[in-house]
Parts: sequence; structure tokens; C-alpha cells
Amino acid sequence: DYYLEQRSLLRPAAYNRLHQNKRSTGSESFIDMDKWDACVDPDLRPALPNSDLNLYVGVDASLKHDTSAVVAVYLNEDNRVCLAKHRIWTPIKGETLDLGATIGNFLRELHQNFNLASVHYDPWQMADLSMRLERDGLPMQEYPQSSPNLTAMSQNLFELIEHNSISLYASSQLRKHATHATAVESTRGWRISKQKAANKIDGIVALAMATLQAVQNRNSGPLIIASF
Repeated sequence: DYYLEQRSLLRPAAYNRLHQNKRSTGSESFIDMDKWDACVDPDLRPALPNSDLNLYVGVDASLKHDTSAVVAVYLNEDNRVCLAKHRIWTPIKGETLDLGATIGNFLRELHQNFNLASVHYDPWQMADLSMRLERDGLPMQEYPQSSPNLTAMSQNLFELIEHNSISLYASSQLRKHATHATAVESTRGWRISKQKAANKIDGIVALAMATLQAVQNRNSGPLIIASF
């Protein structure tokens, strides 16, 4: 019974590593798309402006060659993680994405229309913009994409989707990024990655960063949750 339970809780590569002493550095699909689709609530829509609604935001930024994404989630009255808003930008070939005019303006819009509980971002491309946003009152928090951080946010998002503990509104953009995401196994655990440079997964990375904040805050104590 124990091993049957472990098989239901762990990814196949993780089960083999932990219980059959088999090492693997290969990759597998990060998300079972049937389970992703099961988390899509046909009645859920992007959140309307609400200054009482606490948003947890993840930012994955790139200047060239890759997409950039901002994803915001909230906890509903049942403490369930819900997708609130998202935006994905694709840079024009040969041009540099203007982070201030894209990510910066969208984050300021969220700050104006909601209560931003926290904005987690990888400082690699965001150092200058994050300082400007912080001066404007946004709760910017560095979350470097180190191996431990990637593992924590990847495992959290996997469990939310695996156990149908997140509500998503329908988005062909995010779904496409989900299909591109792979789970790479290592001695530290596993993390979100992609097999080809052309595959875009930034929306899923930002979603993982956002949902980790929401779950950590949900587990830390009582919260005032906005209801609709």
C-alpha cells in the first residue's frame, strides 16, 4: 500500500530514484495535460479590479530570443489558488524587449487595480526595473532561479495541478507553454525546463513562482481573503 501511494504521489523518475535506486538525468513531461485541463474552470475569468484582492505575482523576464511573462494568482474564499491575470510578450526578432513599457507598465497596472502582496522575480534581467518599481511602492522580492528555488516552485506547481488544487481560466497561451514544459531530474530533485530553445515555457515559470508565494502565505497563518 505504501509503494502504491508513493507511485500516485511521485513522478516516475522520482519514484525510481527514491524507491528503486535508479538514477536518471533525463526529462519527462512536466504537466499531464489532462490534469491541466481538469484544473481549467470554464466559469473563471481574469480578475476585475478589486483593491481588496491580494495578488501574488511571478515575473520571468527576457530581453531577447525568449518570451517574458507576468502571472498573478490569488486565494479565493475557500483558500484555493486561482489564476487572476497573466501577460506574455514575444520580442521582435533582432530587437530588445522594452521591459519598462511591457512588464513595468503591466505591474503598475496591477498595483493600481489590486493589492499586490508580493512580486517575485529573477534579478538576472530585472535589476534596474525592479528598483524603479520598488520606488513606486511595489513589493518587489528577488527570487533567483537557483536549483533549490526552481525545485521548490516546480514541485509546488506540480502538486497543485496533480491534485486539482488550482483553478485556471482558459488560456491557449499558458496551455501551450505547459505543453512545452519538461521535468528534469537531478540529484537535488527535479525542476521545470524545456527540451528545445524554441519552446516557450516562461508563462509556466512565472505561474510556478506566483503559486509558491500564495501557498506559502496560505500556510503561514490567517489571511483576509476577498470573496466575490
